Amino acid sequence: MRIIKYSIFGLFVLSVAPLYAASLSDLNTKGFQDRTTPPVRATENPFMKQNASPQDMVVEDLHLDGIVYSPHSSYALISGFTVREDDDVAGLKVKVIEKDRVVLRQLDQMKILRLD
Repeated sequence: MRIIKYSIFGLFVLSVAPLYAASLSDLNTKGFQDRTTPPVRATENPFMKQNASPQDMVVEDLHLDGIVYSPHSSYALISGFTVREDDDVAGLKVKVIEKDRVVLRQLDQMKILRLD
């Protein structure tokens, strides 16, 4: 029974494949070769984050994406940035990275980010 299923599938693929195949030599490349206007470059990189560093973040926009916890060396992913203890994020210092939360602090301001 299994051989029959594979045979039918193979015949289907082999019979349909030529319908979707196209030769690259059939492409019309005249528009690429006869370019009369210079190429346009984007002024901004759409793949680059708007905030170039964690220090550029705003406290209200911070969210905890993940934690890699170890008693000796822990990392947190905050708003797409990897940080360690004593790093600066949005004007706050990463004080403690625990298994389920990160404590940020600066003078009298404290923010706790928790994993959802």
